[in-house]
Amino acid sequence: MTRWFRLTPGLISCAAFGLILALSGSAWARIPGWDPEIPQLDSLTRDSLLAVADGLLSVGDVGAGEDLLVEVAEGSATQTDALLRIGRTLQGLESWENALDVLKWARDSDPTSPEALVALGLAHATSPARGLMAYHAFRSGRGLAEDALKIDPDYGPAHRLLGQVYRRFGDEPEKALGHFDRYLEAGTHSADGLLQYGLACVHAGNLEDRGPALVGYIDALPNEDRRLLPLTAQVASLQGEYETALAISKRFLSETEGQERTLYTDIQTIANKAELAALHNVTGQDRAKALELFWSRRDPDILTAVNERKTEHYRRVWHARNFFSESVHPWDRRGELYIRYGEPDFRYRSSKRNFSQTAAVDAIRTRMAIDMYGPEAAMMTFTGPIFPIRTSAPFNPIVSDVSDLGTGGDVQDVAALADAGFGVGEGGVFEDVGVADDVTGATGA
Repeated sequence: MTRWFRLTPGLISCAAFGLILALSGSAWARIPGWDPEIPQLDSLTRDSLLAVADGLLSVGDVGAGEDLLVEVAEGSATQTDALLRIGRTLQGLESWENALDVLKWARDSDPTSPEALVALGLAHATSPARGLMAYHAFRSGRGLAEDALKIDPDYGPAHRLLGQVYRRFGDEPEKALGHFDRYLEAGTHSADGLLQYGLACVHAGNLEDRGPALVGYIDALPNEDRRLLPLTAQVASLQGEYETALAISKRFLSETEGQERTLYTDIQTIANKAELAALHNVTGQDRAKALELFWSRRDPDILTAVNERKTEHYRRVWHARNFFSESVHPWDRRGELYIRYGEPDFRYRSSKRNFSQTAAVDAIRTRMAIDMYGPEAAMMTFTGPIFPIRTSAPFNPIVSDVSDLGTGGDVQDVAALADAGFGVGEGGVFEDVGVADDVTGATGA
């Protein structure tokens, strides 16, 4: 009779301990040129330990699994393939320091391997980095990709890496897309690579033109990847296929769990105070009706079968999660404003200065300057960011009612938009284009 045992962290840990004890025997071998204090594993023992580490991770014992992976990596100093596997797993666990160390060992074990060079470069490109560390990550990723292309000029993943670093760190969308084109031509694309390509298309504002081809590549993948669903939904929406876009978005939500799903269904960012108060006091069927009314008021075209504002809300949340979440979870102030107001008509970045603005933007800037610094500010010239920001001067508006500004919001909204580098819509209006039925509000309920 075959007996089955339920896999538990305790059983896996015992198995790992037993295997580690076994390593003290003949399984170890000494590798010339490597630290003599670190014995090396034979392939059978290494594969067994990796299986145990996978088991630990599968049952949620991330700490023990991560520690075991590092131990196995130290015992696999000359095994490039094993080190790449371990390094990528650690990267997936967001154990950035360990991942970088292991992938450096992989690079050092075979300096002529384009795969090892690119794997290390991707770890630099995806690790959280700001300021000087971001610059270091950009230089490291770009340099490793260029080294890989010196070995193999047609190595697709190296072009994907260059596209990714130019998109994320270099703020050079056209250069990024050029490298992604070379990546796609090489025919080595993966779900991760297509996701990065899609982000580059969005960043460059070229998703409408490149979207159909992107969807073709996505459809050709052997397995569906839920991370790509928002991109296909956006392409459908750009093509006017709103029902398809909404259906894809709902499928994405159905495959998204926990807090991440709540980020998409929460209405706190777009509802006003009265609406939030009304939702807070109702439950059950009454709450569902209140939400239906909330979204129906934002439906831009009541003659269509779907509420286009719903797919737009999902798109905005996805955009905030992917472009405004580097330093803050789930997004920073820019993400909050993007979800509420949508794509800005004016944008100013320190890395890409924009000194040309419409009369509407200039009028808002002048009025904000007067509100912040007094009437004399109307005669001042402000340099640097297009909106008047000085040291840490407190924001003290002269008037409390700024409806004549045409912003549709309060002074704090306008000031925050300015801080985030957002401009105004047509006629100086920050327009909230609205989403629909199954979106729920996280208002304390």
